[in-house]
Amino acid sequence: RENETALRLLVTHGKADLSQTTTAGIDSLHITIERESRTIFDLLLSLGAKIIWPSPHPAPSPITPYFTVPEVYQPPCHIFVAARCHNTFAMEYFSKHQDCTQECEVDMWLVRGIERGWDYPTSKVVEVWRKALELRESYKLDYPGKGAIDLYQGVQEVKTLNDIYNISPKQYLIQCVLISERIFGPLYCTSCDLKIKLVNRLYKENSGQ
Repeated sequence: RENETALRLLVTHGKADLSQTTTAGIDSLHITIERESRTIFDLLLSLGAKIIWPSPHPAPSPITPYFTVPEVYQPPCHIFVAARCHNTFAMEYFSKHQDCTQECEVDMWLVRGIERGWDYPTSKVVEVWRKALELRESYKLDYPGKGAIDLYQGVQEVKTLNDIYNISPKQYLIQCVLISERIFGPLYCTSCDLKIKLVNRLYKENSGQ
């Protein structure tokens, strides 16, 4: 309660700038979402914190892998950070916001399916990805996945419900990379961490380790 009062006073008297960001574009709302502070989250929004919504990332060519595509870093939008952190109250708020598109809502659930461990698809992953694909179908949205990338063994992003059933751990990891790179962009930390883990896994397989 003291933190809430102090923040309100600082903003009201011009001593705190809600638009201030780190060099990576992370603002106070990003941090609050990651820390899952509902009170401060509501307060920041009531004080006029600006919500970052999705913007398109350059599409890679079939020859150039995602992680080598030159790109200007873009700060992650808040709804996808909420999904990555499994912050349910922030996901609910953003998904019901008037500026949240149907495509954005679907992608939110796809990001929610990227588990923190990134090792295997749990029943929760199947559940939320099924929700995403069912929403996409009900909204009659176009499939947003890019063409198959050789680096990822020709795998494309999940398109139908059949794609998510009986998915292997390696296929799940590839799906996480594809989803993260399309939604967050190749330079985002989650995308980079996933790619490193995938490349290491494929290297071990190819070297027989």
